[in-house]
Amino acid sequence: MWEITPWNGGETPCLLVTTGKEESAGINTIGVDSLGDALSRVNNAVGKTVDGTNKVPGVGMQVYCADPEENLFGLMQSFEQNN
Repeated sequence: MWEITPWNGGETPCLLVTTGKEESAGINTIGVDSLGDALSRVNNAVGKTVDGTNKVPGVGMQVYCADPEENLFGLMQSFEQNN
């Protein structure tokens, strides 16, 4: 069951989507120092980008990917990494 709630953590209101009560529920997001470097590694490992680079206001830049078995995961580079 999906739960969609407002999240006002940034400049623009967003929706937070959770897909279950367990820690492993939902799409795992991994913090990275550089989205460019991380995406190169995903592509070299035969993964793919599922949803292009998105700005999460007040947080950072993120992208959704899939591994060769179609398991989804997110990559997030915080705005702090850009400084």
